[in-house]
Amino acid sequence: LGDALYDENVLRSLGFDIIAPPMRNSAAAFVAEHPTSGWCQWAYTMVFQWPAGKEVPILNEWTWGGYYRARRAKMELPRFRFRPPAPELKPEALLNFQRRLSQGEVQDESEQEAVEIIGMEWVGATTRAAWLSGGGKAPVVAAAAAAVASAEEFADRTRSRPLPHGQEHVVAAGASELAAKVAASDTLAGDNVLASISSSREQRAAAAAVAIAVVVVFEALAQEALWARRGSLTPELVGHLAAAALQCAEREGAAVPPGAASAVGQRCADAVSFLAGPNRPLGRLTEEFLKL
Repeated sequence: LGDALYDENVLRSLGFDIIAPPMRNSAAAFVAEHPTSGWCQWAYTMVFQWPAGKEVPILNEWTWGGYYRARRAKMELPRFRFRPPAPELKPEALLNFQRRLSQGEVQDESEQEAVEIIGMEWVGATTRAAWLSGGGKAPVVAAAAAAVASAEEFADRTRSRPLPHGQEHVVAAGASELAAKVAASDTLAGDNVLASISSSREQRAAAAAVAIAVVVVFEALAQEALWARRGSLTPELVGHLAAAALQCAEREGAAVPPGAASAVGQRCADAVSFLAGPNRPLGRLTEEFLKL
């Protein structure tokens, strides 16, 4: 993808040593008529090897562990964090939809939108499997990771152009509500081929609170950074979006304690007030997210 965006990250995450990093070679060419990429076909050379004497892990542990580490790796552009869905977890609903689409049977826009959400849950189910099988994390931690991944997939489909004035909150609202739904649910699209993972309603509420807080604050900051619209999402609005999303998690079955929604909303509002605007300490973003 692009300038070999994931290749080195994935190989390192799987345990390979990189002998020579990716380098574009002379086989690159401009292909204006290409049916899918539409701009260039790049060719790269990268040299890597398996470390001498290093034991090869069991395949399932190796692949899911590699996914877990690749997903956790920091990227220069956060929107390009590693999150491909696992083919073996592809939901049956998506397979049925694609079959019907190829036969010209799908014309309902609402059905297409529902299937898009299922695809985002598929990304979440993959991330949850990686956190459980590859990272050995507790179900509540895996649920929060799944929620953030699904929200990223939702938000990144909207970043091609600025939102109309007065609607700048739409992405943050939609992404945080999807995060709430994914974190609060014991079953996701794609879980039909996973062992059932159960967690208490209180644990699901905790996962939802963490995911919502991170997603809504990040999307507020991204809105300002991408389109230079300072103050388009005020701290008060961000707090309201977080509180509303946590109420959504409660409707999905999470046991949200009384007053938790307003408390989470206030923490998010405080974080945006501290981090948003020019000359703000974005270098402390991770530290502030940990406080959330």
